[in-house]
Amino acid sequence: MTTQKIRRLVNGVLVFFAASLVAVLSFISLEVAFGIFCLSSLGFAAMFERNRRSFWEQAADFKFQKLDKKHAALRKEVMRLVDRLSTVENQTKANSIANTAQTQSESASVSYKDIVSKSANDRSGSRQLSIQEKLSQARKQYSARQDKLLNAANQTRKDMTAQKKARYTVLEDHSALSDMVVEELLGHALRSKRLDMFLQPIVRLPQRQHRFYEVFSRVRAKKGVYLPAARYLKLARKNDTIQDIDTLLLSECLGLIAEQPKDDKSLYFINITERTLKNGVFMSRFLAYLSKNRDIAKNIVFEMRQSEFHDMPIPVLKIIAGLSKLGCSFSLDQVTKIDEDLADLQRFNVRYLKVHSSIFTTTIGNDRAYKALMKSKRMLEGNGIGVIVTNIEDEKTLIGLHDFSLHYGQGYLFGRPEMADNYTDGSIAKAG
Repeated sequence: MTTQKIRRLVNGVLVFFAASLVAVLSFISLEVAFGIFCLSSLGFAAMFERNRRSFWEQAADFKFQKLDKKHAALRKEVMRLVDRLSTVENQTKANSIANTAQTQSESASVSYKDIVSKSANDRSGSRQLSIQEKLSQARKQYSARQDKLLNAANQTRKDMTAQKKARYTVLEDHSALSDMVVEELLGHALRSKRLDMFLQPIVRLPQRQHRFYEVFSRVRAKKGVYLPAARYLKLARKNDTIQDIDTLLLSECLGLIAEQPKDDKSLYFINITERTLKNGVFMSRFLAYLSKNRDIAKNIVFEMRQSEFHDMPIPVLKIIAGLSKLGCSFSLDQVTKIDEDLADLQRFNVRYLKVHSSIFTTTIGNDRAYKALMKSKRMLEGNGIGVIVTNIEDEKTLIGLHDFSLHYGQGYLFGRPEMADNYTDGSIAKAG
């Protein structure tokens, strides 16, 4: 008999016993019977919550085991491909050497008579294009054809991206949806373990090259329509389901990282809350998983608010230190001041600070504030802590930030949050 069946049997016996006890006491005293009924209800509620937590923990454990197996299979496949590539390279080198030897042999066999004959023919063709001109013309034709093919490929890629975007929309105007409807949609997504993952690029400036990606969650309202996190996060905190969102999104992100090539250096920024870090059962399993897969840990950057980081209790800071030792990095969001204590940031492997663009633009014209801001920025970057300027939504904002020597930027100007496959279908940049 399984543990689950035993629990069901025990629950049934307890329900029967409680019902019998309430029925007997109702003949003696209604007040006592009502009190016993209330206590029994509280007990059953606690028992239900415990069973629900147990089921959730088993599901999370199963998912981690599945990810571990998948990662091992991917590692084995990569090794097989490396061996195969090495064999192909050796064969290619051997063929190249053979072809070179054959070419040299054929060249040596050309007689002096042939050379003289060719020279005569070249001289007699004065009215025709020279060999150099023909080669030049051929190169131009080849270059034009190559440009045409590249343009066609870029257009095809743009068309495919447009088709992907046309498959879904993010519901920006969600005022018509009541809190009850949103709570039901969120509850269904968590129960079915289906929370869609969107990515937004963080770019290297001034090249605007995709370097990192921030991970966002989206709840499906209906086919092709998604709710933004801003609509349901407040309700999730109210209903104490924010850690369920964090853990589910983290599991999806781990799966995405495991599917990427081993030489992929892209970092994935994912939000994590104090409540999730305090979840001892989940964090112990997560730490065990990362200790076996440190090549995945180096691609993860956990993000939290600056104010939340400074208010973290000591036990949670110890968990953060443990994640840092395994290779994970941290980023502080909603930063209001960048004159941080370097020792604290380095102790907990905080590698990035996210600063709203308005904090920079408001110092324009104020020489003292500008110098203080730039001094703090240079101090951070000189110690290996990157400053990411967020909310760059248009070219005008970017031009206004020109004098701040920015290295990283994020905002709608560089890309909106899109479904993960819009960025992972061969388009994720390898950070150098």
